[in-house]
Amino acid sequence: MNVKKILFAFVGAMILTSMLHAQVYQLPNADFEVWDGTTLTGNNASEPTHWNTFSTSDGSFASMASSNHHAHRSGGRPGTTGSSFVTIWTKSILGIKANGNLTTGRIHAGAMSASSSSNYNYTQRSNADHSCPFTGTPDSMYVWVSYYAASENSVGAITSYIHGDFDFVDPNDWTDTTKYCGYAKARFNRTTTSKNQYVWEQIKVPFIYDGTTAPMYNLVSIATNQTPGGGSANDSLSVDDIVFIYSAWLNGIAVDGTPLEDFSKSNFVYTLDGYVDTSFNGISIDYTLEASDATVTLDSIDFFEEERQGRHYTLHIVAEDQETTKDYHIYCLVEHTERPTPQYQMTVHSADSTMGNVSGSGFFDEGTEQQIEAFPLNGYRFLHWNDGDTCNPRMVTLTCDTSFTAFFVALEGISNVDATQMTVYPNPTRGILNVETSSNDLLYLIDIQGRILNIINTQSNSTSVDLTPYPAGFYILRQGNAATRILKH
Repeated sequence: MNVKKILFAFVGAMILTSMLHAQVYQLPNADFEVWDGTTLTGNNASEPTHWNTFSTSDGSFASMASSNHHAHRSGGRPGTTGSSFVTIWTKSILGIKANGNLTTGRIHAGAMSASSSSNYNYTQRSNADHSCPFTGTPDSMYVWVSYYAASENSVGAITSYIHGDFDFVDPNDWTDTTKYCGYAKARFNRTTTSKNQYVWEQIKVPFIYDGTTAPMYNLVSIATNQTPGGGSANDSLSVDDIVFIYSAWLNGIAVDGTPLEDFSKSNFVYTLDGYVDTSFNGISIDYTLEASDATVTLDSIDFFEEERQGRHYTLHIVAEDQETTKDYHIYCLVEHTERPTPQYQMTVHSADSTMGNVSGSGFFDEGTEQQIEAFPLNGYRFLHWNDGDTCNPRMVTLTCDTSFTAFFVALEGISNVDATQMTVYPNPTRGILNVETSSNDLLYLIDIQGRILNIINTQSNSTSVDLTPYPAGFYILRQGNAATRILKH
């Protein structure tokens, strides 16, 4: 939790923090849709990609433990859009119960006794198949389970340890806060009393961050019992759709030091009456973030509505994953007698201004159609708006206050380019572009989606490129390691 205070004497936006796009925010193949092979069951059953079972364990007793404890199942939890999930089960080996075990790391079978500290799961950083790079700090973990156990006292277990640059050992390193950043532990009783019936429940648990190291890997362990060797043979745990949740909620808002009495984090619009000064100078906004790693942009704009005028403040929250967003609106009102045409605010954000910029923000008459546009910087391309729409530019009809966020990604292959080896003019251009280069290599004309539109076979260091057939917008002209961005009117 953290509280930040902003004092306004102007209309505009303030970016409080920035995010790193290189971070990893979700587990790979967390829905268990991708498998390493096609064998569903038996001792040679394939493993879910990026996950590991006893089949690939190491240690002195690995060969004894490698008999199958898992299966690839068809179907999934209620409402799923997928077609498969994973099931693990407890197996009796020479009278010793070996719990079903699935991990993003590697299983080490080092002793016959199930409770021995020589039996553990661990991150093997030297092996990409047995390690899971992860640099996010999620707020909670959601996972769907269907758990059968012979005893009502049995407890299934799913644990996620986000740890540093160590071969972290679960559970041996649980108490060493210098090795991990945070953890989430899901513990649950059986959901069904029949091993032939799936009864799905979604388990939700928070992450606790009491470690001292930076996040670099995520060791997830899934077991049919929280106690090694616990439960009964044939206890089974089915798992689907593990999702990490990142918060963009607020826990409180105060205006001029007074908390909003009707505040609820799921209520996004607040109206304050009684202001007599239309300048609104000196108004301060306090807010409390649910998660301190979210970023906040604050916009304010004067507005007119029927019988009212005032200032509209928008708190735009972007979670750590930069996909989850929330907007909280505060209207400070002054009554007036004019009845102008209703107007609405269009707010356009860039998820990362180091990748691209946007245009289209403003206050516009109701029913008017306005254009918003995202402009990727050199080496990046526009990906989509926050509502999934990929049109760019995009026309929006104003019927209410509206907010959009543009997301960008690196344009593969031209993120590190040298524009000094190429001269182009005129730029911007309406059609013909003159190009002078230091070599006769092929020229590539590429759009902002990364698609190659034309390949020009140059015969000399000077040539021309015709952009007449292409619509207005940004393009990339590339030759070898040299590239430059072109704007066509």
